[in-house]
Amino acid sequence: MPGPRPTLTRADLRAHLRRDAFRCGPSDRVGVEVELTPIAVVDGRASVAAAHARGDALWASLLCEEEVRWRGGLLSREPGGQWEYSGPPMATPGEASRSTARAVRGLGRLARARGFELVAVGVHPWASPAAIGLRTASPRYRAMHDYFRAIGPQGMRMMRQTGSIQVAIDHGHGREARQRWELAQRLGPLLAAVFANSAVWGGRPGGMRSLREYAWRGLDPSRTGIPPLFLSDPGSDPVDQYLDFALRANVMFVRRGGGALDVVPRSDPPLSFGRWMEEGYRGEYPDQSDWADHLGVLFPNVRPQGYMEIRALDAPGAAWLGVPILLIGHALRGAGVRGELLRLLRPAHDRLGATCRLDDPGVRGLAESVFEVVLSVLDGVDRQLVTSFFDRYTRQGRTPGAELAGRIAPGRRLDPRELLGLERERREAASAGIS
Repeated sequence: MPGPRPTLTRADLRAHLRRDAFRCGPSDRVGVEVELTPIAVVDGRASVAAAHARGDALWASLLCEEEVRWRGGLLSREPGGQWEYSGPPMATPGEASRSTARAVRGLGRLARARGFELVAVGVHPWASPAAIGLRTASPRYRAMHDYFRAIGPQGMRMMRQTGSIQVAIDHGHGREARQRWELAQRLGPLLAAVFANSAVWGGRPGGMRSLREYAWRGLDPSRTGIPPLFLSDPGSDPVDQYLDFALRANVMFVRRGGGALDVVPRSDPPLSFGRWMEEGYRGEYPDQSDWADHLGVLFPNVRPQGYMEIRALDAPGAAWLGVPILLIGHALRGAGVRGELLRLLRPAHDRLGATCRLDDPGVRGLAESVFEVVLSVLDGVDRQLVTSFFDRYTRQGRTPGAELAGRIAPGRRLDPRELLGLERERREAASAGIS
C-alpha cells in the first residue's frame, strides 16, 4: 500500500523483474489458457439470458467457488461469463495440445447436456458488451471496468465479449531466453493475423478480421502491445524492455485498507507508474505491493510472469486449439527452428507496429514460411492437425473468422445454428489430429 515517502528505486524494480517475472531455468514446459464463450439457442436465436442461466447452473453443479479443478487444470470465469480453462504445464507442445483438446471436449459435453455450447471465438458473434453485462464482479474487475469506461468502449468489449488462447513457455536461460523473448514478440502480430476469428459481431460481418485485436489495441495503449524499447532497440535486455514498458504504463488503481481499490482518474499528463514513483500521487508513493498490483493489470502481447505468456491470439475455434500451441511451442523451444524463424522475421521488424493482415502478400508469405519451418519438425497427429489448418486457411489466405463471415447471406444475420454446424464441420476436418 502507498506510503508518505518514496521507497522504490528503478534498480529495485529491475531486480524484482529479473528474479520473478524473467525467472530462468532448465525447464521447458508448455502451458495453455483458453477462453470459451457460452452460446445458447432459443427459438433459433442466440439468447444471452439463457446462456448465462444455463452456464450458472453448470458452474454451481461443479463447485460454487471462483475456481474449479478440471482435468488437471483450473476452470474460472471471466468478467463477461466466459469460461477459462488453464491447463497444467506439460512436457511437450504435443502433450499440451492434446491435453487441452481433451479438456475442452469434455467441458463441451457437459455444457451441451445443460442446453448450451462453449465456443472458441475471438468475439461474441451476437451479443453486445451492454447485453452481456459484468458477470464476474470481483473488486479487481470492477476497478478495471471503471478505469476502462473512462477511456472508451474497447475495455468493456475486451472484458465482456472476447475470447483468446494464450500459450505459455518457460523462459529457458541465457542466450536461449533472449531468443525466445525476441521470437515471441515477432510472432505475436503475425499469428494474430493467422488465427483471427472475430470478423462477425452483432450477427453480421464487421469489416475487420479481428475485432478482438482492435479492442485490445484501443483499450489503453500504455499497457498493451509490444514494449516500445523492443521496437526501437530489439537487441536490448528483455528485462530493461519490460521495465521501461511497465514504468510508462498508466496506474489503474491504488489499493487502500481493507482491500478497496481506488481507480485513478484520467489526467494530463497521465499518472504513469514511473511518475508515481518520482512525484507521488496525492502525497503518497508506491511500495512493492503496488508494483505487483500494477504488473497484474498490464496486457502486452507477451507477458513475463515466471514464464512467457503469448497473449495476442483470438480463440480460433475449438477444433483448432492445438495449432497455435504446436506452432508456438515448437517455434520457441527448438534451437534450430528458433534460429531459422528469427532469420526469417527480423527483416520484417518495421511491420511490428502495425496490424498484420493475411490479404497483405508479404504477411501471407511470412505466415506460410513459419508454418513450413515448424511443419518440418512435426510428425504424426501433430503434423496432421497443423497441416489441416494450414491447407484450409493460411495457404488460402483466409482466417477462421473470415470463413464464418462468408457463411452469412447478404443482408442477413448469422444464424447461430450455422456457427454450431461450422464447428462440427471443423471438428471432422481436424479429427485426425486431435483424437
